[in-house]
Amino acid sequence: MMGILLTVLKIIGIVLLVVFCALVILLFCICFVPVKYDIYAENNDEFSAGFKVSYMLHLIRAGGRYDKDGLTLSVKALWFSIIGNNETSKSTEEIKPFAEELKPKAEEFKQENVQEHARTQTNIQDVKRPEEDEKHEEKIPVNEKKPKKDKKPKRDKKPLKDNIIFKIKKVWDDEYNKDAIKHVFNVAVRLLKKVFPDSARGDLLFSLGSPDLTGQCLGIISLIPMFMDKRLHIGADFESEDPYVKGNIRIMGSIRLYIFILAFIELIRDKKIRRLIKKIRA
Repeated sequence: MMGILLTVLKIIGIVLLVVFCALVILLFCICFVPVKYDIYAENNDEFSAGFKVSYMLHLIRAGGRYDKDGLTLSVKALWFSIIGNNETSKSTEEIKPFAEELKPKAEEFKQENVQEHARTQTNIQDVKRPEEDEKHEEKIPVNEKKPKKDKKPKRDKKPLKDNIIFKIKKVWDDEYNKDAIKHVFNVAVRLLKKVFPDSARGDLLFSLGSPDLTGQCLGIISLIPMFMDKRLHIGADFESEDPYVKGNIRIMGSIRLYIFILAFIELIRDKKIRRLIKKIRA
């Protein structure tokens, strides 16, 4: 009897251990497997843009495209389609004969509605005429004054302490809070660096309509690491008087969830930030 009980407990322990290991592996995959994204845009004769996102080795994927035909979206998990489908709609040639058959019926229905509307209008005018005659017969006093409405008491304006601008200024003037805000800013900059695209490629030609603005914009673009990729060529048109952007660009990168978790833990552990959150809520 004890041997059977121990065997059952052993099986239950093995099952629980397998489930625990599976959950740990799943948690690590969620945190460390990157979410890959691919964004592209083109503007030559016509504008078109799209994106692709994949996760867990393409087990979960999404995509979208915008062009002259409109916006299309698709989200898939494994082989199941959550948003969008691949079924083709009926062609215009199949729908055309049905539309031609419905045209005469629609015209007949429209004419019947117009006639019915005209009848109802004449009936309404016949009913209104005696009522209007009675109204004209009644004497309307000329010098009758309308009763004055009671003026609503003016609401007291909220004190300056309840003003949002005052609260923000009060928080910013505190040196203790400035350190917390700087910490949040530094963490946000680190996150942006890790989330930034890994590579970019394409050919772009742009103009802002004036040489000075075009040159300033080109200088700012040259400082962004993403645009330093050798496969991305950006040119500026200093002679054009009209602003425009032509060419194509493709941006690829990846995001890992654990960087957001670590950043959140770092911010929550800071006493100054917790104090700042309490002040904002108060």
